[in-house]
Amino acid sequence: HGDISTKKSFSNVEKEEVKRDKKQRSKKAQVSISIQGKSGTILSTFSMPFHQGETPFNLLISVAKSKHIHIEYKGSGATSYVVGIANLYAMDHGNQSGWMYRVNGVFSNVSSGSYRICPGDKVEWLYTCDSGKDVGATFR
Repeated sequence: HGDISTKKSFSNVEKEEVKRDKKQRSKKAQVSISIQGKSGTILSTFSMPFHQGETPFNLLISVAKSKHIHIEYKGSGATSYVVGIANLYAMDHGNQSGWMYRVNGVFSNVSSGSYRICPGDKVEWLYTCDSGKDVGATFR
């Protein structure tokens, strides 16, 4: 009888390991996105499934559709340009205002439609009134 209970315990341990592996894989296959407007949060950090070839632009379009957030943009791919999110538009607060994105805390000088994100990345869309200086962007 001792062997049977040992096998049961081992089986339960195996099951827990499989569950843990599945959880870790599903976590790795996620990306998160948030949207910060001039006067507050438009979308708190929200996790979504990761898809190969995903860009910050595609992710924004997808979350805007699923969360019913109004968005306006021009172009596609490398020419993607976000004009407005939640009725907050580029140039609403001066000629240096508009939408920027950063991935894992780093601003990019690459179009949001051509930057490839990876599983686990955190994408943030931020509204700037001063070409990014007011949201911590530095460019060389």
